[in-house]
Amino acid sequence: MRDARTNDVTIENVIGNVEDKIVIFVDDQAITLDSLTEAAKLVKSRGAREVYAYSTHGLMAPRKGVTAEDKLANSVIKKLYITDTIPRSEQYFQENPKLGLISCVDLFAEALRRIHENEPLSELFK
Repeated sequence: MRDARTNDVTIENVIGNVEDKIVIFVDDQAITLDSLTEAAKLVKSRGAREVYAYSTHGLMAPRKGVTAEDKLANSVIKKLYITDTIPRSEQYFQENPKLGLISCVDLFAEALRRIHENEPLSELFK
């Protein structure tokens, strides 16, 4: 739940049993990591063995003077994988060992080639 006044996040419930499980969160955007780190903390408190996360767009914006990278570093999340839809240097990932990169450059290049050549995109989803 997000407080409309303060924009603070509170995660109060988990649906299902996470005890001794590896939990994987998938999100479209990793912005401040408020929701993600709170959800990870909750499932860990409910007995999850490990927590990983994947996000398409790693925006990684600060909030209330705390960087998203610091939030991740101090969280129970073992690794957050983001795509390269937002360019980041190799050094950025070296400085943030809990961040991993999944490249989508080849996929986008192939999609553009197929569009240009009037070939179907459906093959990319197999």
